[in-house]
Amino acid sequence: MQTYVYLLVFLHIADGCTLGDYNQIIINASPGGSAVLPCSCAGQQDTVPNLKWQYRKDPPHVFYDIYPIEETDRFKGRIQMVNADAPGNFTIQISHLTAEDEGTYQCQDKNRTSNYRLVYLKVKGHKN
Repeated sequence: MQTYVYLLVFLHIADGCTLGDYNQIIINASPGGSAVLPCSCAGQQDTVPNLKWQYRKDPPHVFYDIYPIEETDRFKGRIQMVNADAPGNFTIQISHLTAEDEGTYQCQDKNRTSNYRLVYLKVKGHKN
C-alpha cells in the first residue's frame, strides 16, 4: 500500500507543473503596443503541455480560451510565446493592443483547474 501511495505522489509531481503564486498581477500597457503576460512553473524542470491561456472581459465573468487554441478570432495573429524554449515557461506576448484587450487573463492547467495564474491587463487610455 505504501509503495502505491509513493507511486501516485511521484506521478502527480512528474506530470505537469505547479504555477505557484496565485496572486493576481497587473500589467499596464498602451493602445497599439504590446504586453507580456508571465506564466511559469514553480520548478524549471517542469513541462507545460497541459497549460492554456484564457481571457475574460469584466463583466461578463466567462473565460474564453485564447492560447494555444483560440475560441474566437479576436487575438488571431497577435499572440506569441516568449522564451518558448525555456523549461517550465508559458509566457505570452499580445501585440497591437486595443482598449478591448483590457481584462483578466488566466494561465491555467487544463487538468487541474485549481492550478492557475491571474493577470489583469490594463490598457492605458481606457476608462475602467
